[in-house]
Amino acid sequence: MKFEIIDNCPVPVQLADCVREIKRQTGATLASCDRSKEAEPYLRRLGKRSQRQLYDGWVRHLPGYNPANPPGFSTHERRNDGTAYPGPRGMVLRYWQVGMDWSDSDAVVRAAAKLGFTATRTYPRDQREHHHLNFRREPKLKLRRLLKLGSKGYRVAKMTRDLTIARGPDGKPYLDKRQGIFDEKVDAALRRFQKDWDQMVDGVYGEQTARQLAVAVRAAKRAAKEKKEVPVTPEQPKPEPAAPTALSPSGAKFIAKFEGFRSALSTTGPSTAASRTSSRPGSPATGRCSCCRRMRRAPRARFGRTWRCRSHSSSSTRSSASRSTSATERSATRRCSSG
Repeated sequence: MKFEIIDNCPVPVQLADCVREIKRQTGATLASCDRSKEAEPYLRRLGKRSQRQLYDGWVRHLPGYNPANPPGFSTHERRNDGTAYPGPRGMVLRYWQVGMDWSDSDAVVRAAAKLGFTATRTYPRDQREHHHLNFRREPKLKLRRLLKLGSKGYRVAKMTRDLTIARGPDGKPYLDKRQGIFDEKVDAALRRFQKDWDQMVDGVYGEQTARQLAVAVRAAKRAAKEKKEVPVTPEQPKPEPAAPTALSPSGAKFIAKFEGFRSALSTTGPSTAASRTSSRPGSPATGRCSCCRRMRRAPRARFGRTWRCRSHSSSSTRSSASRSTSATERSATRRCSSG
């Protein structure tokens, strides 16, 4: 388990942001948090006592020691005491189930409820444990982790990129290039930005500084866009109309053929029957066939005043030829019989 130090108390690192936000809203002080064996090196350095030391002092009736749960059975060690959470005593608890002692527990309970957490008193009837609180569900705080000297990662790279875009009062960027490590150079640039934009000069990149830096970036981009000169393009001369080109041989041949066809029509003129039966100007003669009574656009064969289509013109010729042959035979028969 990794810890962060808040109010000289080791706090599980996953819970540190929630504790800081509660402190910011209430102003309460964290008196005690994790007292497990893993936190003993931090407690020793900070002048605090572990759960084991508190229990030993109470058993020996040393002055200044209050009743305490034995080691392995306290929520301050992330172990169930049989009262705080359902389950057997000594059951391993999660990081957010660690016990916390606050100076103003009433304000902490209200602030936790406002943030969507559920914090309750584990021993409400014991006045000596009025300060002891436990979360009843995992707190999920929608806050980004603070960036400060020594931080690394893509968020540091994004912050330094914005610092290369934002401009100070002198018109120069706060950084020359982006980087992924929060070193002394980035710390000095961030402090200059906070001073120029009326922020708390602490060298910590939090929510307020992030919002102000976004505003500065938008202002710098807008100013750069306004200063950008639009190039003026000279007026292009209008293109002259293209000269008529000579006709190709095939085009000239087609026009000559068309002109000859038109002159032939103007001299001879369409036939009377074709003019009567034509459906549209310039189209071949059309009309109803006397045999099939269908409109035909194919060339017609004229038999007197009767128009026949191509399919019936040959049969009509054959029938007329047979009629003339039979008439000749009858006349020859009559001559023979008379003679």
